[in-house]
Amino acid sequence: MLTIVGCGAISATVIYQCYKQQIPFEVLLRAQDIATTALPKKCLLFTDFNGSEHHIDLPLKTNDESPIELLLLAVKSYQVEAALSQVKQKFSLAKNAHIVLLHNGMGTVSSAHKIFPSAHVLLASTTYAAFSKEKFNIIQTGIGETVFGCLKNTAECPALLQGLINSWQQASWVTDIENRLWLKLFINSVINPLTAVNNIKNGELRSPRYSAHVEKLIDEIMQLSVCLKLPFNHSQLNSTVYQVIENTAENYSSMQQDVAHQRKTEIDFITGYLLQQAKQYNLVLPCHLSLYQQLKQVEKA
Repeated sequence: MLTIVGCGAISATVIYQCYKQQIPFEVLLRAQDIATTALPKKCLLFTDFNGSEHHIDLPLKTNDESPIELLLLAVKSYQVEAALSQVKQKFSLAKNAHIVLLHNGMGTVSSAHKIFPSAHVLLASTTYAAFSKEKFNIIQTGIGETVFGCLKNTAECPALLQGLINSWQQASWVTDIENRLWLKLFINSVINPLTAVNNIKNGELRSPRYSAHVEKLIDEIMQLSVCLKLPFNHSQLNSTVYQVIENTAENYSSMQQDVAHQRKTEIDFITGYLLQQAKQYNLVLPCHLSLYQQLKQVEKA
C-alpha cells in the first residue's frame, strides 16, 4: 500500500489521483491534525482544475500492524528530515521499502539515507499546481506532469508505484531524474527568489524591469552547469525559464506565498543548495548570493 505523509497541496494532489483511480492508500498526519477528531478518518475537500469538488475520506495510519512498503513525502524540503524521524519513531518500514521524495529544491537524499539506511530512496518532481485554502481544503490551479526516478538509472520502478503511474495519465518513470531535478532547481532559483523579494506574480518577470536580473542569474547558473557537466545550454535554459514564467504568469510562486504569509521558505534547498555546489568548484555567484541573503533577512524579520 502507498503511505502518504501529510495533506498539503501536493500530497493532496497525489491523494486525489489515488482516490480517482481507486488505488489503495493511507495517510500519516501530525498528532495536532488528528487531535481534532476521534474518528478513524478525516475528510479532504479537493477542488480539481475544472472546479469540481471532491470529498475524500482520508484513511489514517495509526498503528504499526503492517510495515510501510512505499512512503511518499510531499512536504517542504526543510520538513523532510523531521518528518522521516517522526515516521521512524512510530512505524517500521518493510524490507526493501521505498521512500519517494517529492518537493522543491535538492539536498534531502542524505537525510533519508541517514534515517532509513536500508530503504531505497526515489525522487520525484511535479509541475502540478495547487494551494491550501485552509487545512484539508485544497484548490488545484494547474495541470502538469509528475515524474519519478532513481539516482541509480538502472533501478526499476517498484510495483506499487508503477500502479499509480500506470493509472495517472500525466505521470511517468524516467531514467534522467537527476537532470530534471537540476533543471527545476535552476528555474526555481530564478523565479522563486525574485518574485518573493519583489512581491510580484511570476508573469511580472517578463517586464524589462527584471530582464537584466534574470539574465545575470541564468549566466551564473550556466557557469555551475558547465562544472557539473549537465546537458544544458544557455539558450535552452533561457527559453525554458521564460516559458515557465509565461505558463504560470498569473500564479504566485510558492516562495512568494511563504514570504507573504510569514512562513519559512525553501531558500536553503534551492538557492542555498546552488551556492553550496558552486563553492565546491570555487565559483562565486554574486546575484544568487545577494538574493539568498535578502531572503534570509526576510525570514529573520
